[in-house]
Amino acid sequence: MAAVAALSGIAATVGPILGPTLLSWDLAGQGWRLVFWVNVPIGIVAAITASMVLPAATATGTGRLHLPAVLLASLGLTLVLYPLIAASGHTQWPSWTYPVLAAGACSCSPRSASSNDTRSPAAGNPCSTSDCSRAAPWPAGSSSSSCSWSRSWGSS
Repeated sequence: MAAVAALSGIAATVGPILGPTLLSWDLAGQGWRLVFWVNVPIGIVAAITASMVLPAATATGTGRLHLPAVLLASLGLTLVLYPLIAASGHTQWPSWTYPVLAAGACSCSPRSASSNDTRSPAAGNPCSTSDCSRAAPWPAGSSSSSCSWSRSWGSS
């Protein structure tokens, strides 16, 4: 979590400085689109570094998708995103948005999708187990990160 916090801090500091600078240069007449090309060299370097540093993956299980978790996550994201999109043009949110958002937040929690699933850890499928969310640093790190980034949510 320390590396995530450090990189997030660097990005939050450098982004507002580098973005307007790239826009003022207007290289190749790209305008604001040039800002997105910053990610291309970073992605290339990250892919090359990952291929050299990370060990080769060895599959021990079947690697099947945990369909109930996927459906629950899809439902949860729909329940969260639809009210945000539908109510964004209103000055006062309709009353139906609040319970729908709450239901979406509950169904998107990592514990709701996999805490009762006893098959996944035995099958060696890391995509449907919530062991990482039970580790001590995870709740503290994700909570502090959410609180930190929540300051910028909704601002323009």
